Amino acid sequence: MLEQKFDIVCIQETKVSPDKLPREAKNIPGYYNYFVSAEKNGYSGVGLFSRKKPLKLENGMGIEKFDREGRFLRADFEDFILMNIYFPNGKASLERLEYKMNFYEAFFRLCELSQSRRQKACYLRGRKYSPQRDRPCPSQTKRKDIRFSS
Repeated sequence: MLEQKFDIVCIQETKVSPDKLPREAKNIPGYYNYFVSAEKNGYSGVGLFSRKKPLKLENGMGIEKFDREGRFLRADFEDFILMNIYFPNGKASLERLEYKMNFYEAFFRLCELSQSRRQKACYLRGRKYSPQRDRPCPSQTKRKDIRFSS
């Protein structure tokens, strides 16, 4: 990160509360850092490293059932809004699929609100990759799983 001199770095699926992060992960020279963790230890979580201090931070979407999973961090900068999101998957249950779809709906409402206020917004989300460079993981469509039903 230091070699590349990124202005902003977002991470998802941190799976650790900020107080349990190693000091060297939190104290990176030249970067402010912010983390949101889940109530459940070792579950989800997002982090943000930024060279500029955000004008405003929001930990969560303002919806308790989503915020307790530590999946959303909003940072308002002078020229844009950044949303760092770790989207839930549907797992193998209809209940979890419904949770996922409700999360997406809430996120889209936030996007529409930003758009109606003429705010420039960008969102960053996690993506899993295979060990081969720049190749997404192969599809798992052969699994008997609710996430992949048509």
